[in-house]
Amino acid sequence: MKSLQMASFISLVLAIAKGAAFGMTGSLIVLSSFLDSVMDTILSWVNFRLSKESKVNADKQHPYGHGGFEVIGGLVQGFLIGGSGVFIVFQTLERVLQNSVSESLRLKNLPLATGILVFSILGSSIITWLLARSSSKNAKDLIRSLSIEADRSHYQGDVLPNVIALIGMGATVFFENPSIDTIAGGFSGLLL
Repeated sequence: MKSLQMASFISLVLAIAKGAAFGMTGSLIVLSSFLDSVMDTILSWVNFRLSKESKVNADKQHPYGHGGFEVIGGLVQGFLIGGSGVFIVFQTLERVLQNSVSESLRLKNLPLATGILVFSILGSSIITWLLARSSSKNAKDLIRSLSIEADRSHYQGDVLPNVIALIGMGATVFFENPSIDTIAGGFSGLLL
C-alpha cells in the first residue's frame, strides 16, 4: 500500500510541474498531460484508501468482506480517465473550429515544457516499477490487490501518451507550428 501512496505523491509533483508548464505555454499537449496527472493523483489516493478499506474483515453489514470497494474504485477510475480524454478531444475540436490554435500557444516556453514531459515519462516509469514490484510481492503472499493492479496498469499506459506528447512537443518547437500542438494534444487525449 505504500506504493500507492508513493504513486499519489509522485503524480502530485508531476501535476504541479505540468500545471505550471501549461500556464506558461497554453499548450494542449501539456494540458492533456496535466489533466492526466491530476487524475493519477486523485485515483492513486482513492485506490490507496480503497485498498486499505478492502482489507477490513467481514462484519454484519458486509458478510463477504469489503473487497468490493476495490472493484468500485476500478470502475470509477475508468470513467474519470475516459472523461478527461473526452474533455481534451473537445478542447482540440474547439481550437480547430474557432481557429484559435496559434493564439493560445506561447512557443518560446515550449522547451521548458518539453523538459517537464521528459521528467513525466521518467516519473510514470518509476511509478509503474514501484507498483509492479508491490504487486509481485503481494502475489507471493497470495494477496492480489485490484487497486494496485489498476494503478499499475494505468501508469504503464501513461508512458505511450507521454512519449507521443513529447514527440508532438518536439515537432511543434522544431517546425514552430502551433497546429502540431493541437493535433498531438487531441491524439494524446484519445489515448488517455
